[in-house]
Amino acid sequence: IAVLSDILEKYGADSYISRCACVAYGASETIFYVGAVYFAGLQRKKMQTAIWIAVISYLAACIFTCFLCRIM
Repeated sequence: IAVLSDILEKYGADSYISRCACVAYGASETIFYVGAVYFAGLQRKKMQTAIWIAVISYLAACIFTCFLCRIM
């Protein structure tokens, strides 16, 4: 939250960088919440593959949404 508020202070709330930072922050909170809820019900010890897939999909989503922020 501190990094996001620093970005918002430095660049303003309506800048491209601020919009991308807000999208990335919101997506990261969602991925951690869903991961915690989903993995809490599992009894498996090895979750590396699922974590890698989640991180890669998060990065792809951030790139795509920053592209969308650019054209909006």
